[in-house]
Amino acid sequence: MYIVKIGCFVSIILMICSCQDTEDKISDVNEIVGTYVFKYPTGQIEVIKLNHNYTYQQLIYKNKSDYKKSLEPLFINKNIWEQFDSEIEFKDWLEYCKFRDPSNIDNSPKTINMGDVYWIDKNDEHEAILEFLYDTDYLFKRVENSSSASASL
Repeated sequence: MYIVKIGCFVSIILMICSCQDTEDKISDVNEIVGTYVFKYPTGQIEVIKLNHNYTYQQLIYKNKSDYKKSLEPLFINKNIWEQFDSEIEFKDWLEYCKFRDPSNIDNSPKTINMGDVYWIDKNDEHEAILEFLYDTDYLFKRVENSSSASASL
């Protein structure tokens, strides 16, 4: 019985140790600054601009056309962000979709502190991503960083 308990304990430890984070550690703020965009299923466009000085701007447009033409957004929000390894926290984030669910839009959004946001570095398959919630596809794709020109949406 004692050997079985030790075997179970060792198995659990091995399972925990073998789990790896999918997020990338941020070694330099220059890696993540830039403009990130998310398109809602209903057509709205949400834009996040991360700045070198740890401020952000959050813009929500009625549709892709308004975004492309730089028309007045439905909502504008600004504040600061913090970084912890690969995690980002936004202070006073405008919660346009409830529970990080893009199908659950709040037309009178409130501000919250938004944590558990992860940065995923670009690779051969995608540009850099801010992951708010993978399960609901609430993922922002980088369209511009501090050293590149704007990409298409």
